[in-house]
Formats: sequence, C-alpha cells, structure tokens
Amino acid sequence: MSSEHTEVLTDQGAIMEKVVGIFSRAKRGVDVLAERIASPGSAQAGGTQKAAEAFFDILKRGGRLRILTKIDVDSVGYFRELMKSIEIRHLDEVRGNFAVSESEYISSQGSAVFMPDVITLVIYSNSGSLVAQNANVFETLWSVAEPAAERIREIEQGFDQARTEVIRDVGVTRRQYLDLLGEAKEEILLIMPTANAFRRQESIGVIDAAQAASERGVRVSIMSPNSSVEESIREVSGKVEAKVGRRLMSHRSIPQADSQISVTVVVVDRKTSLVIEQKDDSQPTFEGANGAATRSTRNSTVLANIRFFERMWQEVELIQRAEDANARERQSRKTAELLQDILSHDIRNYNQISMTSAELLRANLQEDAQILKQATGLLGGFGNADRLTGRSEKVRRLGEYLRQSAKSRTDAEKLIDAIIKAVDGSSNLIERAKKLGSIVSLDDVQLRPVDLEVSMRRSIELVSDAHPERSIKMSFRAVPGAKVQADDMLEEVFINLLSNSVNYTEKVAVPVEIKVEAATIEGKEGEYWKLAFIDHGKGIPDDVKGKVFERYHRTASGKGLGLSIVYALAVERYSGKLLIKDRVEGDHTKGTRIELWLPKAL
Repeated sequence: MSSEHTEVLTDQGAIMEKVVGIFSRAKRGVDVLAERIASPGSAQAGGTQKAAEAFFDILKRGGRLRILTKIDVDSVGYFRELMKSIEIRHLDEVRGNFAVSESEYISSQGSAVFMPDVITLVIYSNSGSLVAQNANVFETLWSVAEPAAERIREIEQGFDQARTEVIRDVGVTRRQYLDLLGEAKEEILLIMPTANAFRRQESIGVIDAAQAASERGVRVSIMSPNSSVEESIREVSGKVEAKVGRRLMSHRSIPQADSQISVTVVVVDRKTSLVIEQKDDSQPTFEGANGAATRSTRNSTVLANIRFFERMWQEVELIQRAEDANARERQSRKTAELLQDILSHDIRNYNQISMTSAELLRANLQEDAQILKQATGLLGGFGNADRLTGRSEKVRRLGEYLRQSAKSRTDAEKLIDAIIKAVDGSSNLIERAKKLGSIVSLDDVQLRPVDLEVSMRRSIELVSDAHPERSIKMSFRAVPGAKVQADDMLEEVFINLLSNSVNYTEKVAVPVEIKVEAATIEGKEGEYWKLAFIDHGKGIPDDVKGKVFERYHRTASGKGLGLSIVYALAVERYSGKLLIKDRVEGDHTKGTRIELWLPKAL
C-alpha cells in the first residue's frame, strides 16, 4: 500500500482504531462537522469513551479543537460546558459527518463522530488533495456559522426558530422585499448603495411601500446617494407628515458606492434583515442589476446589520453637522471680513477728511500768523507816533492782543499736529488690525525654507527708510546659510520688532543689537534658530510683559498690536517661541530684550 491511500472501513474494531488514531496523531488540531454531537456519557460502550479521551488529549498537546454542528434546546446544557474548552459554532442545516486534521480525513454515515461503537461504515483518507478539499469545505462553513454563545443566547431568549437563507432567484427576492416592507409594524431601515439603485427600487414600488408603511405609523429611515434622491424622499415625507400629522420618514445622503459589487440592506422591526447583492449598477431593471440575497431572522445577523446602519447614520450626521458648521463659519468669516472692509474703508475716509481739514486749518493758522507778525511790526511803528498824539496806551494794548493771538495760534498748531499724528496712528492701526485678522483667520498655510539673512536685511532697510529722521544703528551678525521654516510673512515679524525698538526709544539715536544662535525648545522636537533683539528704549513694565502677545484676543487697543502680530506669526503660524525680558535683567528702564525661536529648515 502506498503512503497516501483512501479506504472504506466496515469492521467495528478497525473503525474504532482509525477514529482514535486520527485524534491521537493530530498535531495542530482537529476540525469536526457533525449532524449532532452526543455526550460520551450517553453511550455505554468503552470505545466511545476512548475516542472522546483521544479527542480531548489534543488540547493537552497544545492543539486546536473546533466543532461545527446544530445546537438545539435539548443540547444547550452540554454545549455550554463543552464550549469552555473548545471552539463551537452552530449551523441550522448540517448534512454529513466528518473530521479532518492537518494530514488525515475521516467521514461516516453515522450520526456522530464521538460514537464509533455504532458507526457501521467509514471512509478514511490521508490523501493530501482530499484532506485539503475537506479542510476548505470546513473553513467555508465555519466562516458563515454562528458562535455557540450567540446561538445559546438566542435559544434562551426565545429565538429558536431563527433562520438564515440565501435567495438566488431575483424574482423571489423582489417579492420578499416588498412583502417585508408591507409587514413592517414599527421600523424600516434601508440603505441603497447608488442613485441608480434608488431609481430601480422606486420603479418596483419600494418607495411607495415605504410611504404606505410610514402612513401606518412605521418609522422609515433611508440612506442613499444623490441630492435629487433626497428631494424625492423629502417630497414623500412631506405628504406623509401632512396625512398623519408627524414626521416619520427621514433621509441621509451617503457617498456613492464605488466598488463593483455593493449591497442594499433592509432591516424591518429589528427582527428581519434582507441583504441584496448588486452585481451590475448599469442595468436598468431590478432583476438585471441584482444577484443573490440573504434573508435572516437570526438575532446576531439582524443586530449586525442594525449596528452597521446606525454607525453609518451617525457618521453621516456628524459629517453633515461638521459641514454645516464649516459653512456657517465660512459665512461668518465672509461677513466679518465684509464688515471689516466697510469699517476700514469708512474710518479711512473719515481719517482722510480729518487729516485734510487739519492740514487746511494749519495752513490757515500759518497764514494768520504771518499776517499777525506783519501787523505787530506795523504797530511798532505806529507806537512811536502815538506817543506824540497821546494814544500810546491803546497801541500798547493792541500790540499785546496781537502777541497773544500769535501765541494762541502757535498752541493751536501744536494741537493740530497732535490731531494729525493721532489720525495717522489710527490709519496705521487699521492696517495692522486687518493684517492681524488675515493672519489669524488663514487656514491653509504653506511653509517653506526662508533665508534668514535676506529677510532680516530687507526688514532693517525698510524700517530705516521709514524713519529718516532717526539715526538707526542695527548690529546684526548673520549665520551663513541659515534658513527657517516660514513664508513671505516672516518680514512682518522682523519689521514689527524693529519698529517697536525705534518707536519706544526716545533719543534720536536708536541702537539695536540682533544676535542669532542655534537652540532648542524644551518639550518640542527639532532644532531652532534663536534671535535676540536688544534695544535701549523705555522697556516694557513687568505687569505688561505677559499680556502684550494676547492683546488681539482681548481688546481692540492699538498698544502692543505689533507684538500680537509677531506672536500670531512666530508662535501660532511657525510653531516657534517668543519671550520678553529686560535688556538688563530686572531693570525694565534699561531697554528690552525680545527672544524669538524659529524652526530650522533643511
């Protein structure tokens, strides 16, 4: 006899030896399919007990045991104990009895593998192809079977008659689909994978059936793609609501199924589910587009389909809420930007009118001052002559009045200068506020390597050109090739820092020292360039240092707005760090030291 062989056994002793031998020789484990499994204790013959012992010895050797059988009311107690040590699954209709290990296969015409004493005919084989074939059959059945724990729970809860059936006749599927909707008493859950599927099912009367169910008081929830479908459902829902006085139909839009094979899922009253395979979405008819269907009243299967529906419904709802929130945010942002533009435009217009009026008033005052100066000179000549005529007192009083008028005009010119400066500051504040707003509200920021020296040199030049009346001395030593991860707004950081140094230095001479060195930030990965801006200005009081960066969040004041822009860019946009210190530690009257960390770019 060759090493691989298949044989038929009828001798009771040989059958017993073969069954026990397979269980004893199995290394990885044994899989058993049986129409029923009887307790070894139910048989009096010693052979049955011996086979059962050999079967369970597999566990002691570290092997796997799996049983696929039918679990009914009478066997619940036995299987509850058995499933503590081995894997068991339930099938409603089990036909045949076989056991297969990694190298051997045996099947019998008897009713149980564990009862070799009563088996009269056995087919045995160690043929690799036959073993593999039956192992594959077992795996296929195992994958669709129900875990024993769920089956036992169904029996205990009264679902003993639960069934799962595959329907291959699409005509039967169509009839059962419509009948199922017609039988609904409480709830219908329906998922249609494509817009075409909706139109096909609408044509066979599914939507009419759903409407009729809803008019009976059944809650109907539908998910399908396409906005036009949503309009159709909304129209039907409106008719139902008008008739019954409450809203019972609802719809959620889902993405179009893009896989070649998709499914329609129907769950009625949380007791029955129908899953219809869609094999060709391009077909116009229900019969042409769909394939096999699976109908189930099994509790675990129905619950799985309900969970699938509810998860999809919740996800769609969350996505819709997020989209609505984003739409409202975009609209609010556009409205805010529009109002900002209108206010900025109007305030600039008013500022321009104020500026023009102040300039005209200053010109008129200067002209009046010239006239008063000339009048005072002429009055001096008249004074000498008036002494001869006795009118010197009146001339003196008139001269005093003219001098007071000239002084008042000089004071008025100072006030006008202050007004012009304030108006100019207001216009500058508007521009800075707009810039800050655009920085804070920008979502899509594209950062790239920016040359640190080029950006700093350009910023120094711009600040110096903007203050020709000041003697600005910038001490900056660059690190060759230094680049930071930023964008074109980086110069705004430097310009604002340098401008602060100029604006808060009272002397004409403005010395500013800029130091650059490599550094890290505690708690953050990566390397940074640390820049220190050191000036000799008035400094920043200690109680203000921690607030200037946050001011754009809290007030509309212009004070410190430049540093708010610096913070919004350097920290929030570039993921850097910013600190304010005294130039001389603990003495803010000696100037300011602002330390700025920017991430290095490769």
